[in-house]
Order: sequence, then structure tokens, then C-alpha cells
Amino acid sequence: DAGDDDEIIAAVEQAQALVIAVPPAARRAYRRALHQSDLRAHLIEALEADDRQWLADMAANGDVDELRGISRSAERSVRLAIKWQRLQQAIDLDSDEVILATSLDELLREPGYVSQEDKDRIALAQGRRRWLQCVRKALADRDAAGLAELFAAKPPQVDDLLGPSEKRRASRLIAQRRATVRLREALTSGDDRKLVDAM
Repeated sequence: DAGDDDEIIAAVEQAQALVIAVPPAARRAYRRALHQSDLRAHLIEALEADDRQWLADMAANGDVDELRGISRSAERSVRLAIKWQRLQQAIDLDSDEVILATSLDELLREPGYVSQEDKDRIALAQGRRRWLQCVRKALADRDAAGLAELFAAKPPQVDDLLGPSEKRRASRLIAQRRATVRLREALTSGDDRKLVDAM
């Protein structure tokens, strides 16, 4: 841990100051202790600054794995930073699938951790996925009324989510429903002209 590293560093530096020969094993331990001390200082600095990018980069580089005895709160901060970095990369890709594949639950539970802009982008991705699932279910059920409602209230930029055959089937079912509604209205109105137009 940090205390052991500090003791090794102090002992070797004292021996060097007194011009005492330091055995090779002690020099290796000294270099490891210096490295650990530097990593620990960087981790503390990143944690205090809430520098998520730096924390995630330290984890990706293996620096965090090299540290012995870090606290649970530091481990949690690093874990959140890694998830936050993945979310940022997914948002930069502007991919609903990649955004929804990231570990969102823990990030969203943490107050103030995710910006409102990012929350809005996540909500858009979730809304698009729900819409697509509902459209596909309505297509499978041949639910023309449900499809009409879904297409009337579709989220932005969902046109590319459906395949060409799904779009054709949806359009056909919605057109059939509209024709049925017009015919029913014409029949109940008793107006021959409306009846002819509906047919």
C-alpha cells in the first residue's frame, strides 16, 4: 500500500544520501515504489478534479490495475468513469444501438453524473427503440389502427429503422384503414357522392 511504498522510498533515499550502497533488489523495489507513488498521485489528482476522461484513460492503460489497495470509493469512481467514457463514445457515434448497449443504469442513478443533454439523447434512443418494437408488433398483429397512431406520433429520424418491406406493409395497412374509415363514414352519412368517393 501507500505506506509501504513511502517507507521503501524514504529508506533508499536516506541510504543514497548517506552514500550507502543499495542492493539491486532494494533498487528494484525503490523503482516500483516510485512508480506506485506516481500512479497514486495521478489517481488522487484525477479523483479530486472529477476528471472522468483521465480516470477512464488510467483504467484503459492498466495504471489502475497496477495500484495496490485503492479504496472502494476510488474503484467506484473509476468504474463510473469507464461507463461514462463509453456513453460519450456512443453519443459521438450517434448510434442508438451503441448508446443502449452501454451500462446506463448505474450512470443514470448517480445524481448529476450525466448531463441533461446526454439524458435527452438516451431518452431519444429509448423512445426510438420502443417505437420500432411497437411498430413491428402492430405489423405482426396487422393492427392498422395501432400503426396509424404510431406513425402519427413517430419520434424524429426513425424512417431508416424500418426495412423497405416493413414500410410497404405499414403504408398498405394504414391506407386500407383510412379507406375503411371513409367508407364507413360515407355509409352512415347516406351521401351517395361520399360513398362513390370512398370506393
